[in-house]
Amino acid sequence: MRARVAPSILDHMISEALGRANVSRQRKATALAIGVLVCLIICISFLPLQLKMAIGVDRSYGWHIASHLLAFSLLAGLLRFGTQRWHALGAALVTISLGAVLEVFERVLYSNPVEWKDIAIDSAAACAGALVSDWLLGMAAHRAQPGRII
Repeated sequence: MRARVAPSILDHMISEALGRANVSRQRKATALAIGVLVCLIICISFLPLQLKMAIGVDRSYGWHIASHLLAFSLLAGLLRFGTQRWHALGAALVTISLGAVLEVFERVLYSNPVEWKDIAIDSAAACAGALVSDWLLGMAAHRAQPGRII
């Protein structure tokens, strides 16, 4: 028979915030979402310019900046929400590093200039996503406190 491990504070916060008893399923879903999002970011980053134009994420359309903001804020938020031991800073740094590495690889593969504006946008989005996720976790922890008067 397997020994039961005492649930962590994060497990309690997630189950209270989401009203779910099975936190393990939530963690698996979050890990899957992180994996799918990272794969999607990598695949779209390495698409040839013609395909990027076809789906509307190249420089000539307004979706370019919006796609960076959405993808990197969502990734940092999921990393912060889905990992028990990471702080918002760690989630943001991992996400920023991914964006910077992708820009360098685009330079190596396609001889594109490194787009510092994209790295700055990715950095701002990662910080915002991690901080919002951290704030939401803090709100869930506050609501989960026993004997709370509000």
